Amino acid sequence: MRLKPILLTALAAMIGAATILLDPIFQGLAISLLFGLASSTLLTVLVIPAIYIAFRELSSQPSSSK
Repeated sequence: MRLKPILLTALAAMIGAATILLDPIFQGLAISLLFGLASSTLLTVLVIPAIYIAFRELSSQPSSSK
């Protein structure tokens, strides 16, 4: 459900950053922006939900009390 808006937003920003890749002054900024967008998108789509599921399974396990 959240995948399409996240990917569309990241792609739009990446296309915008790709336009300044040819400029020698802003090339470093464009590269860091592209990799930052790609890594944050992967974190948002894959890693954060996996951590959420792991914590949810830990909290649903019955605790052993004496």
